[in-house]
Parts: sequence; structure tokens; C-alpha cells
Amino acid sequence: MMNLTIILFGDNGYNTLGALRSLRMHNIDVFLLLVSKKRINYILSSKFIQQYQIVKNEQEGINFLLKNLPEVKTVILPTSDRSVSLLDRNYNKLKDNYIFPNVGQQDCLNEWMDKEKMITYAFQAGINVPFTFRYKKGNLIPEDVIYPCFIKPANSVLGSKKDIKKCNNNLELEQILNDYKLDQEYLVQQYLDKEFDLLLIGVRLISNDKIIIPAVFVKERWYGMGDDGSMGKLTTDVEQYISLKEVVSFVQSTNYYGPFSVEFGVVNNKAYFYEINFRNDGTSHYFAGLNVNVPLIWILDAYGFDYSPHTDFKKEDYYFIDEFGDYLNIVTNHLSIRQWYKDFKRASVYKYYNKDDIKPFFFSMPYMVLLSLYKVLKHLIRKWKG
Repeated sequence: MMNLTIILFGDNGYNTLGALRSLRMHNIDVFLLLVSKKRINYILSSKFIQQYQIVKNEQEGINFLLKNLPEVKTVILPTSDRSVSLLDRNYNKLKDNYIFPNVGQQDCLNEWMDKEKMITYAFQAGINVPFTFRYKKGNLIPEDVIYPCFIKPANSVLGSKKDIKKCNNNLELEQILNDYKLDQEYLVQQYLDKEFDLLLIGVRLISNDKIIIPAVFVKERWYGMGDDGSMGKLTTDVEQYISLKEVVSFVQSTNYYGPFSVEFGVVNNKAYFYEINFRNDGTSHYFAGLNVNVPLIWILDAYGFDYSPHTDFKKEDYYFIDEFGDYLNIVTNHLSIRQWYKDFKRASVYKYYNKDDIKPFFFSMPYMVLLSLYKVLKHLIRKWKG
């Protein structure tokens, strides 16, 4: 591998850690621009850490990039919605010195991060979408809302998956909307009684405009409304689950270049669009066993090198499990201990654990165990009250 250097821009999470591992295992030099206010950051215990700079927020990270402009144009790989958003807002100041995911105009990617716009263009591309409407404080609630439904922030930068709430009727919907922040807009969307979720991993290349969607994460379990998939299958047999023609057309319509992921919920063998993530996805390192390394492909192409040796993807399946989170299903979703143990044994890839880089797993363990226990306790209290 040529001696390449990139800037990894993100927070102290599994997305950033996974990207770091994926790149360093191919000898890409990584400068970590870490967004964190914590005193202890488990990602810094990784054996793959080289140079790094800690900033308190994404704007401070942008200021660092502008103050330290490189002599040679350098690739930035963002791993969070906020880092993508701030790069986009400063596109004109950064584009001559850095290469990063973009749509070719300043602040236009931020417009695409609005979920209502995503859904509109997905529908126009021929993708199934659930019934959705936009809500702002004071608006009237349409009479044709399909219940149950759920509420989520209209923009992923202004809110998070923790803000997602489920409503079973009009009264619950009104109560939750009245409790929400006055200055934010939300989407109210038909709740899908999904059989499983799909996450397509992909990249659009600068050199030839090619869109590569090499694999899919079939999420068979999750442990809360809007939470990440906690167990499922990873496979390169994408067309077994969804037609890619419409997905490719949709990605083309965005004019976006860079790594991405597209999420769907499946009901009666019909895939319904959730959202597209305009950044390196947190699951990207899950696919390593299939020889799928989206961040590596993006970086090689961005620097003008041949990425094709890294497109020999394996035609096989294997399983993932969240080693800290999936067991919550034993309490929350009536999963048997026997079935959980069986799934845990057959899994070969994990969210944090990596035998070649073990320290971050042990450093994150105390916090993750406490977080899991908190979620269990919260579920039991809610169940007891209801």
C-alpha cells in the first residue's frame, strides 16, 4: 500500500474506532481529529492510534483544519452527522486543501440531511416510503395519520435516535408533540411492524461517478425504538433482499460523493425507506470478513489510486452481535437465554471487540455494562408502572 495519510474526524464512538481499524490494517496513516469533552477516551487506547488532536466540538475541529492547512490536498473521513454538517457549512474554505464527502456546493449537503427531503426523492426514485408528514409546534395534525406512528427529528444533526417516540393513537401523539421543543421540526411517520431491517453499505466515487453497494447488514434484532441493530447477518447477496436499481437512481439524484448507507424496514417482503446517511457508517467495520472496506475504497479513489484490488468481495454470509447490547432482548423482547447464547456463539464479528486491538474493548466495558443495566432498569420500571 502507498504511504497515504488521512484525517479521521469524529467522536469517541464505535464508528470512529471501526474506521481507524479498517484503515490502519491497510497501512493508511491516520491523524485523528477527536471531538470529545471527556477526560478518558477509550479510542485512544487502540494500538492503531498515531497522531491525534482533541477538540471540544466540531466547530473547534473546523477551526483546527483551517489553521493547519496542508501543503498537499488531504482526505478527511467524517464519522458523525455533525462533523459532516460542519464540513459542508465550510465547504468553500476547505475544498482547495481537503477532500471530503460533499455534493459540490456549500451547505447543500445539510439540505439533504433533512429527512423529509430524503423521503421525497426516494419516492420519486421508485422506492417504497411509509406515510410521513412534517410537524412544527402549532401545526394541525392531519386526520389521515396511520397509527401506530413514531416521531423523530426532521434533521439528524439537530436530534438523535434517542428522540424517537412511538404513539398508538391521536391522544398519545398530541401529548408527545406538546412536550417537544418549540424550535425544532419533527417527522411523524407510519410505524412499520417490521420483520427485519436492511442497511446497505455503499460509496460513490469521484473518479468515475460509480456507485458501489457491495453488501447489506440484515438486522434481525435491535433493543429499542430507533436503536442500532444488535444482531444480524452480513452478506454480499444484496439483490436477494432489495432491487438496487432504484437505490442507485436515488443516490445519483442527491449528487453526493463519498461513503454512505441506506436503511430500510421490511414488511411482507417489501422494503420501506427509512433514511440515507451521508458519511461513513458505524457498521462499516462489520463487513471486513467479506473483504468489504468502504472507507478504504473511498480514500484510494479520492487520492487517484486504483481501488479495484479491494473490490474482490466474498460471496458468503456471517453473523454480527452487539456484545454489550443484544442480551437486553432477554429482558425487553422475551428472547430466551438459550437462543441468545446460540446466536452469540455463531457470531464472528462484534461492535467493539477485536482480537487484534483488544484494549478499547476493556476500556469501554465498565461504561457499556452500566449503560446496559440502566436500560434494563428503565424498561422494568416502565413495565411496572404500565
